[in-house]
Amino acid sequence: MSAIGTLIQAYQSISKPDKEKVAYSKKRIEKKLSKGGKKVAEVIDPELLKTLSEKVQTEYADLISVLESKSSTLNDQELAITRARKSICFYLKEIKAHNNHELPTMRLKKLWESHECTCF
Repeated sequence: MSAIGTLIQAYQSISKPDKEKVAYSKKRIEKKLSKGGKKVAEVIDPELLKTLSEKVQTEYADLISVLESKSSTLNDQELAITRARKSICFYLKEIKAHNNHELPTMRLKKLWESHECTCF
């Protein structure tokens, strides 16, 4: 989820993508349960977490594919980013639903705020 957020930032922060942030997001998608991820694992069933993690990885691959495609238009990229933001909010809502409607880490709370999850 954080990797998707980083990728969104890389494409929204400037007129052309920040290659360092894109590379960083690619490294983050490979990391399993680093930092706040362990707290998430404490509140979500392991099988559900595995399913959600696999879904995030697929969505990340789809997003990077659209953003890096030379044939995708600006509109395609904006739609992909909007879908990704909605996706992040979906996962954050799932975490909240399994944790007494609270996000367990400051990082997740910041993701909630920065992607305006109350709007989705």
